[in-house]
Amino acid sequence: MSVELNVTSFVDIIFNLLVFFILSTSFTTGATSAGLVVDLPAAASADQQVRERDVVVAMTTDGLIVVRGAALAIDALPPLLQEWRKENPTGWVIVQADAAVPHGRVVEVMDRVKSTGIARVLIAAQAP
Repeated sequence: MSVELNVTSFVDIIFNLLVFFILSTSFTTGATSAGLVVDLPAAASADQQVRERDVVVAMTTDGLIVVRGAALAIDALPPLLQEWRKENPTGWVIVQADAAVPHGRVVEVMDRVKSTGIARVLIAAQAP
């Protein structure tokens, strides 16, 4: 007696799951980090281009610092940026702070970035 496995139902289920995950994926635009919602301040000179070699340091109102989808303590920022700088010497660090983040906190993060010797630092803004 030979047992034959019918894979038609299995293939149908896998296909339906694939379609479900594709349709339920959230797509983000702009320079947001890993779907992180940051309410950027408006500026008339805002540029929406973030290049592959740039790194975005996102700051949320609850004090979270996110780089490449990973939440970091502020002390972990300089070593991470030093490693990034070795691979991307012409890249920019883009500080993407929520409009409600206190100015002192933004200055503190920018000071940590500058302490690594990186001079190419921008503050992200959105077009009005």
